[in-house]
Amino acid sequence: MRKLTLGAVAIIVIAAVRVAATYNVFSETNDEPMHISAGLQIFEQHRYDFHLVNPPLPRLLFAAGARAFGARLQPEGFSKTLASGSYPSTLIAARAANLLFLLIALVAAWAWARREAGDAAAFLTLLLLANEPSLLGHAGLATHDVAAVAGVALSLWAFSRRDPLLLGAAYGFAVLCKFSCIGFVPAACAAILLVRRERPRLRELAVVFATAAVVVCAGYGFFVGRFFQGLAGVYDIDRGAVLSYFHGQISAHGWWYYFPAAVALKTTLPLLALGVASVFVSRARPYAAAAAAMLLLTTQSTLDIGVRYVLPLYVPLALAAAVTLTSIRIRAVAAGLVAAQIAVAALAHPDYLAYFNVLAGREPSRWLVDSNLEWGQDAKRLAAAARELHVDRLKLSIMIIADPDALDLPPCEAVSPAFPTHGWIAVGEHSYRVVQTQFGGRLWLDDLPYRRVGKSIRLYRVP
Repeated sequence: MRKLTLGAVAIIVIAAVRVAATYNVFSETNDEPMHISAGLQIFEQHRYDFHLVNPPLPRLLFAAGARAFGARLQPEGFSKTLASGSYPSTLIAARAANLLFLLIALVAAWAWARREAGDAAAFLTLLLLANEPSLLGHAGLATHDVAAVAGVALSLWAFSRRDPLLLGAAYGFAVLCKFSCIGFVPAACAAILLVRRERPRLRELAVVFATAAVVVCAGYGFFVGRFFQGLAGVYDIDRGAVLSYFHGQISAHGWWYYFPAAVALKTTLPLLALGVASVFVSRARPYAAAAAAMLLLTTQSTLDIGVRYVLPLYVPLALAAAVTLTSIRIRAVAAGLVAAQIAVAALAHPDYLAYFNVLAGREPSRWLVDSNLEWGQDAKRLAAAARELHVDRLKLSIMIIADPDALDLPPCEAVSPAFPTHGWIAVGEHSYRVVQTQFGGRLWLDDLPYRRVGKSIRLYRVP
């Protein structure tokens, strides 16, 4: 038991180190400056009205780190706000705050698994979860997605203790991390109860929701109107025209199968295989049902722009997989699956964000783009490549939210990959696939050689 506990501590430390090693590799992704600016507004103006579709708790922590290195709100925009301090220290400090949520997620998942299935299953749950590239990738950013994982993991642990006050507090914390937890936590708990043929008690449910409401109200400083404005904003965005891409198709209303497909393509094959196998293992079935229930909720969403929206389902999926591992009688098979999970995550470093399994093929952008692959993270690498190649002018069609001056990019102009041009041209995978689809499946760039920058940018030199 003690060895397993020490092993769990080692896994958590290694995961944190691996995440921290990515901080200085990537430029800011599309949402990070916005989240940091929203938190800075609370510190500087004692108000909260920037982009209310996310709750304030993670943003306060991100902003605290950036503020410590001089970041202040700038009227020119979110990217200028991030660059106003000691850049890139402001970005790194904001991202480091997310380690707290990663720690909560991993510890809570381990504690929940230990209560449910014992020490061995808890160790394996932690090992599988801490070696899932998508979780590691988003843990390295100042965004809400890993905070949502922490909220769900903590809620499931509280649920296993059968204490309605504790569950209510954890549920309230989860809602303050990300609004998607409003649905994810009840769906997961209900699925577990359903498989176990247990009925919830109405009195206990009332205590859970009442306690959660108090925690959420306190988290908003009792300005609850902001909470409901945020929920209304999420609904408007979900029902609005957000363009999504999937396998050569573009839609403003998404596809019901988008998130199941994203999970199939972005999850490591060992975890995916064990998750499927867990359906046939009675002890693992409640946790598999919890993950499936959470995934089922997403089929109604039109925000089909990244697997990050379903990251919390990896908590019950990892436990289902761990219990399945403990039921495998041939130890060599179980050991092989664990070794494969570790190896895949190691090989993905540092590009956890852009990870796809082999089912996606050599060009995963044929299937998914957006935050699955290109989210602005490789602009810093592009700047380094431009310096190496002595590029004096650059034409861009990439996702970039970073301040070009802060990255020391050469003079740039925006272009569309749909129309022929010449010189140095940087085209992101998102732009490439979307425009390619819009123009009938082919572009003039298709047969030209290019240099790969990171995982998400194609750099062309056209005479």
